[in-house]
Amino acid sequence: MHLNEVLAMEPEITDPENTKLANKKSGYVEFKNISFRYPGSDLPAISHINFSVKPGETTAIIGGTGSGKSTLVREPEIYIFDDSFSALDFKTDARLRGALKIETSKATVLIVAQRVATVMAADRIIVL
Repeated sequence: MHLNEVLAMEPEITDPENTKLANKKSGYVEFKNISFRYPGSDLPAISHINFSVKPGETTAIIGGTGSGKSTLVREPEIYIFDDSFSALDFKTDARLRGALKIETSKATVLIVAQRVATVMAADRIIVL
């Protein structure tokens, strides 16, 4: 698929007109039996993913290019670092994650990464 074709695509997923909060768990994220398939693909990018993340926890998602790491949903009150650390040298990566740990201590944090060192301090690691 060419870039212009991607840019011209109409989104298939739309926000509902009337929404309601599922619960009052601020910053809590739960994925139940999540599957995602790109348009035109025979196989899902991810399938039957189940996990939950509580405020104060860090969950890391690690996998190679094309494994489906970046297809997960973003929510407010949640920090999502989608391969944000890969361009950093290991020392800067560690210092930045240390500083962020303090700033995000009461938030839900998802880290999508390819380097194991980036996710070693996570409370939970999901390998795709």
